[in-house]
Amino acid sequence: MNFFQQKTVKRKKKKFKSNSIHSKMHKMVTFKFSQGFLLDLIQLPENETLEDWLAVNIVEFYNKILVLHENLSEICTPRSCPKMTAAPKYISTLLDWASTEINDPELFPSDPEVDFPKNFKKRVKVIFRRLFRFFAHVYHHHFEAIREAGVDHHLNNCYKHFLYFVMNYKLLNTNELLPLQELNKRIIQKDKEEEENKIQKKK
Repeated sequence: MNFFQQKTVKRKKKKFKSNSIHSKMHKMVTFKFSQGFLLDLIQLPENETLEDWLAVNIVEFYNKILVLHENLSEICTPRSCPKMTAAPKYISTLLDWASTEINDPELFPSDPEVDFPKNFKKRVKVIFRRLFRFFAHVYHHHFEAIREAGVDHHLNNCYKHFLYFVMNYKLLNTNELLPLQELNKRIIQKDKEEEENKIQKKK
């Protein structure tokens, strides 16, 4: 089925089976994010597989983007996006598609004894690439409105986590990140300066 022919689905936050390894990892990621430990979040935990780690994190990103989209529902409309009249429908279709993907039990098996499909990472890269387009649209067309609504801090933290994660695991290449190239440079440079300042203070 073509991406733009996706049927409308009832989007909801993805939840892992209670007490499963995925559920425990997801709770850890959520806690660290709430505490601001963003750089710690990207490291693969000991004794965990990369597939499990990618699955847990992509669900976390999707859930956070879903919340952001709900806040944007009255902002991103054909009227507010005159130069991108198809944008609201595209973003909505994108999230419907992502919901279908992450709730596909064959792609994201809930049973830890069931292996991920052989093309898992390839398909996950596509999901990450399309979720990035959500961030690109929001930053280019709605950031001022997001700031006025007082949720820019959440957006910035969510994207920073997303950026470092996809860079660390090579899920998106340089060309795919070009739409937010300047923002990416500022984020990385700011963190580098903060780290250098910490080192100087310790001397």
